[in-house]
Amino acid sequence: MTTTPTQRILAWALLGMLASSSVALLASNTGDRLILRMAAAALVIRVLQMLGWVRLTLPALYATILALLAMAGCAIEYVFTRDLPTAAVHLVALMAFLVVIHATTPRDYFLVKAITFFQLVAASRLGTGLVFPICMLIYVLCAILAQTAGVVERPLEAGVLTARLPGLASGRRLIGVAALAFAAILLLGVGLFFILPRTAHAALRHLLPSVMNLPGFSNEVTLGRIGEIQTSANAPAVFHVRSRQPGPLELKWRGSALALFDGKRWYNPPWPGDPVRVENGYLRLAGLQQLWRPGPRLEYDVQLKDATGDVLFFPGLPEILYLDSSVVVRTPVDGFRTALPNSAGVRYSAQSFMADLATSFSAAAAQLSAGRREIYLRTPPLDTRVVELARRLTAAEPLPFDQARRIEEYLRTQFAYSLELPKQVPEDPIAHFLFERRRGHCEYFASSMAIMLRAIGIPSRLVTGFQSGAYNPLTGWHLVRSSDAHAWVEAHFPGQGWVTFDPTPSSPQPQPSALISQLRLYLDALEVGWQDWVVTYDLDRQVQLADKLGQHTRAWSIRWIENWDSTEAAVKQASRTWLPRAAIVLAALAALAAAGYLMMPPLLVWWRCRRRMQQVRLGRAQPSDATLLYQRLLELLHRRGVQKPAWMTPSEFVDALPPTVPRDLVAQATALYQQMRFGQHVEAGPRLAVLLDRLAATPEAPRS
Repeated sequence: MTTTPTQRILAWALLGMLASSSVALLASNTGDRLILRMAAAALVIRVLQMLGWVRLTLPALYATILALLAMAGCAIEYVFTRDLPTAAVHLVALMAFLVVIHATTPRDYFLVKAITFFQLVAASRLGTGLVFPICMLIYVLCAILAQTAGVVERPLEAGVLTARLPGLASGRRLIGVAALAFAAILLLGVGLFFILPRTAHAALRHLLPSVMNLPGFSNEVTLGRIGEIQTSANAPAVFHVRSRQPGPLELKWRGSALALFDGKRWYNPPWPGDPVRVENGYLRLAGLQQLWRPGPRLEYDVQLKDATGDVLFFPGLPEILYLDSSVVVRTPVDGFRTALPNSAGVRYSAQSFMADLATSFSAAAAQLSAGRREIYLRTPPLDTRVVELARRLTAAEPLPFDQARRIEEYLRTQFAYSLELPKQVPEDPIAHFLFERRRGHCEYFASSMAIMLRAIGIPSRLVTGFQSGAYNPLTGWHLVRSSDAHAWVEAHFPGQGWVTFDPTPSSPQPQPSALISQLRLYLDALEVGWQDWVVTYDLDRQVQLADKLGQHTRAWSIRWIENWDSTEAAVKQASRTWLPRAAIVLAALAALAAAGYLMMPPLLVWWRCRRRMQQVRLGRAQPSDATLLYQRLLELLHRRGVQKPAWMTPSEFVDALPPTVPRDLVAQATALYQQMRFGQHVEAGPRLAVLLDRLAATPEAPRS
């Protein structure tokens, strides 16, 4: 498809732009199958075309028809789904496929650039993970290379300087220029990023809300769903947590609670939430009696990711929230949500009361109304064995709290934890778990306990959230992944309120190897750095950074002044001992550097010429090699005492050769040189190289 090095560089650079923008879009769009298939097909077909293995051509008429069909299909998708962003992204993916597989003209190349740019812009709005900056850097480098190659290729296409077609050396220089421009842009961009103020962050956040919601933290749980999440490969990060208390923490991060159960699914009735206004980023979540209550407390920061919807997560009993938002919604099940459709990238700080509520009473504990109590006691039609088991386990316990502990202990000790899902969904999952399977994952344990508590008259609900996650000592943050999803139980007792119970036994799942765990920690550290210094980098962080730099500068200046006397004495002492030796070493290094400076250019020229001569002998000559071969001819003649004047043409020089020179060989070599340079006959290169070897081996005739 391509002939010159510049054209090949342009083609591969465009392919790099398409690949990087497609990967960025796929990473931010949770693996959309249509985009994945279109991008993979376009890349594979284009690579095969560039390698010459496939001669697929798409006539303009057929391409136009397919483009119209793609537009019609995406329009139909929008009519049925009412999801304009997704339909638009699908349209761009289809157009990219059509353009890429038959791009041969500058207009086609321009369309490829435009489509890849739109894909990268869409990816920047849909995701904030570490994959995007990596893809963006690759995209920028390929874009610079493609633009540079396009500028160089235009005069070559017009026939300008055809006789001086640069060849492979120009390709390397072109890549070097593009790399230098990329490095300059990167350094300048990073510097401007950390210097320019971020005063418009809040305004843009409200004017440009997230338009495409990723699958978030669900408001319902179907038995088996959490097990599927826990067994999924490459579980994505859900949020990061950093505590004021150093070291790892064993916590449960509560997201929401579910009140109703239909036998297979937990869900909530259509309860309206209670919007609470946040004043200057501060919100008190608990009453004054709770704030005055003695007990341990935990302060922490949370950085949400892409898979949490609008849910805020808290351990223990949350008391204070610091959040850059105007409104927070308090749910009827004592959860909290943001007012944004997707809280990806939201960062907040909070304080929680961490005392065990099961062993303490609170005057602020809310009593359940009759209506709410009836909801938290409601059960679907139950197998009689479930009710009998609950009553038998708690018959010897007079207090409701002790009854709950007895059921929790029974489930934790008499059943096994397993992520293996049932091959067939049973008609009564709870009875099947308790009396037949006797093993399962967290939602089976939590659902069974909640139902048995309701069967003996104790209000209960299923709580969904995450375990504490993995502590990363490199960053001081805890990484919570979707595989850490967990479900447990809250039961309500008068004077105590909602108390947490976890009937799920510990998981026997094998831990990853030390090498894999360490690699994950390093990748997570990069992810945290990207989130801290790019995604959430704002004016406050700029002020903190400037203040720290100022403090370090002042401290360094003070230490420098204080230590000047001792430094001066140390320098004088060192000058008497090792300075003469250092001077000798430096002089030797300077001599070596000077010798290298003088000898390296000729050596490089010799090495390049030798390598090009080898390529010519192998039949890989280029028109630009004609000058190199003729220079070799003049060098051989110069050794024989014959030098070509600058004003003489090659033909005139042949006629003026003395008898001591084999004129026939020189004439043939000159003719081949002219055919190769001016006639673009590269097949003359190997023949010219053979003649030069013969000339070098011909003995010099005696001079008269």
